[in-house]
Amino acid sequence: MERRGCLLIGSASASVRLAADKLRAARCLAAAGLPTPRTESVPFKDAPRRLRAWRLPFVLKPRDGCGGRGVVIVRRIRDIDRGLEVVRGATRRADFLAQDLVAGEAASVSLIVGSRVVDLGLNSQRMRWRPTIEYLGGETDWGHVRAGEGIAFARAAVAALATAGAPLCGYVGVDLLLGRDGVSVIEVNPRLTTSYIGLRLSVRENLAGLILDAATGGPLPERVTRVARCRFLADGSAILLAGRRAPGTRAARRPRGPERDRWRTTSAGTSAASI
Repeated sequence: MERRGCLLIGSASASVRLAADKLRAARCLAAAGLPTPRTESVPFKDAPRRLRAWRLPFVLKPRDGCGGRGVVIVRRIRDIDRGLEVVRGATRRADFLAQDLVAGEAASVSLIVGSRVVDLGLNSQRMRWRPTIEYLGGETDWGHVRAGEGIAFARAAVAALATAGAPLCGYVGVDLLLGRDGVSVIEVNPRLTTSYIGLRLSVRENLAGLILDAATGGPLPERVTRVARCRFLADGSAILLAGRRAPGTRAARRPRGPERDRWRTTSAGTSAASI
């Protein structure tokens, strides 16, 4: 697209390349002084020996993954070999990442980045933890006690990448863990995330229009107007929980029976992996 001189409605390729590399992004966040888990690159060929020196529990994940695919929590030494099999099945790279396990509730912040940075709100992230991690979706707008702190750190993460020569543009998602002692920044996604499914129903403004305005250097609002609270699922569907859906959008369905019960069970607990 860049070689053909076309208009990008997202970040430039160099910025995407940095943000999508979870090791480079983690180093960028740490260099900016942001709280982020200790992250190391581990070659598969040397992994069993290297990982035995890590303090349990810890997380294994692909350096180039998304959506929780290939992410494993290692709680016992005997789990290392099985964890390596899971990670190897999710990447073609010769290395992967090991991270400290951080306690907290999984969340994300959605942003529109252009002439200014506009936060769309804090989103919860729902996971199924065993036997491997599976991303189920989330809720927005999430009224967590650390919402303001999480949004501030998400903005700081976008600024950190810009300082490192990787300015972002358009829709951006920042993954966080909200713990008792504060917020940890996990990674930055320079693309549409699943949260968009719920946000397009819960925000009055036309999100696609805001993304286009960001790409063309047009004016962006200081803030958006939230009109509803939605649950969004990994399959692309959304459920209206409270309020009225945004004008011009299709009605969202409401949870029923086993689906509602499943969400109750998966939302329990406060220990989250570095997804």
